Amino acid sequence: MDPEEENKKQKDVTEQEETVTVENEAISEATMKKFAALEEEIAKEKDGKLRALADAQNIKMRMQKEKEELLKYSQTVILLKILDVIDDFRNVIESYKGKDEDAWFSGVLMVYQKLLQMAEEAGVEVVMVKAGDTFDVTVHEAVGFVTVTEDNAMQKIAQVVAQGYRQKESGKIIKSAKVIVNKKDL
Repeated sequence: MDPEEENKKQKDVTEQEETVTVENEAISEATMKKFAALEEEIAKEKDGKLRALADAQNIKMRMQKEKEELLKYSQTVILLKILDVIDDFRNVIESYKGKDEDAWFSGVLMVYQKLLQMAEEAGVEVVMVKAGDTFDVTVHEAVGFVTVTEDNAMQKIAQVVAQGYRQKESGKIIKSAKVIVNKKDL
């Protein structure tokens, strides 16, 4: 082969190699763009699934919390009714103290004790209040007043009409003690 032909062949081969290289770079660049787009799409899908999973977990936790609050509320409503009955029994028992205890009184006392035990098992405790204690609006509800002349008797409890009750666990007052309070005559 003559040098000119060989030169021409060499030139053709070089041009073909350059064309292939340019085409490969173009294919490689297009592939990289497609790959990057696919990675971005996968990342968005993954993010969407993680968010949906987190939302589902949040909904589940919120529903559980609402269920617990509803249960606490329903228990409180029932307890309030039971506590009123307990107070009625206590009043009957107080009115018979010092008199002969007969079978009826023993029965009433037993029912009162059972109701009180039910309330205690439900997490309720009696707020201990007695005549002479200082009136506290956070624990007591004044249902009446008695006029007194002594300054040191003011804002003191004269009589307990109904006991107060609170949740043992939280200390939250469920039912305020109903009391008659001393007040000074003006």
